[in-house]
Amino acid sequence: MKPSSAKAKGRTFQNQIASDIREVTGLEPADCKGAPMGTNGADIVLSTEGARRWPFAVEAKSLAAFAGYSPMAQAINHSKASGLCPMVTIKANGSEPLVILLWSDFLTLWRERL
Repeated sequence: MKPSSAKAKGRTFQNQIASDIREVTGLEPADCKGAPMGTNGADIVLSTEGARRWPFAVEAKSLAAFAGYSPMAQAINHSKASGLCPMVTIKANGSEPLVILLWSDFLTLWRERL
C-alpha cells in the first residue's frame, strides 16, 4: 500500500471514530475531530468541552491484521449463550493488562452511562 493510501485509510478511520464520539456525546465537530496526519498527540482532538464529555485520549489504528481479533472471536462465541458483552483482557510480560471491547459495545455502554 502506498503511503498516501495508508494515510487516507487512517484519516477515514479517525474521522469515523470522531463522528461516532460526537454522536454519543452530542459534541459539535469543532469540539471533537480527527487530528491532522503526522501531528503529535492523540488521534482525536478534543476541545475543553469535548474532554469534559469524553475523557479519553484516543489512538485510532486501522490495521491489516491484529492478534486481538482471534481472542475476541472466542469471546464473542462464548457470549452468545449468556447475552453478555464480549470482552478480552490481554497482558504482556511486565505490562499492565489491556481490555478489548467491540467499538459498538463500548459506545452502547457509554450511552447507557449518561
